[in-house]
Amino acid sequence: MKLPNADRAQVERGKLVDYLLALEHVHGGPKARFFMDFGFSLSNWRELHAALLRHALECEVTGTTSNPRGIYYVLEGAMQMADGREAFVRTVWEIRWGDLEPRLVTAYPRGRKRQK
Repeated sequence: MKLPNADRAQVERGKLVDYLLALEHVHGGPKARFFMDFGFSLSNWRELHAALLRHALECEVTGTTSNPRGIYYVLEGAMQMADGREAFVRTVWEIRWGDLEPRLVTAYPRGRKRQK
């Protein structure tokens, strides 16, 4: 199963620059080190944005949960990195009740790094 409405997925700039690429963030710091090891940075945050949107379109849903806010979709698969390599990444997307657009909740490494 693919992420519903993946072609309408949204990744907020703040989610990238203030969390996934923020070395000083308590929870985002380790994720920032991972993504930066593959060539992403604050100055090229748009590359990570594009890579995450491709991940949403290409990868399969591996799990779902719901709560009073909406449905959460977990996707896992290879993601093209800024330096040309691929890495296995897990992303979590939320579709709030009454909305159609999936919004990125988080992304982090899953499994081993792979060379392309």
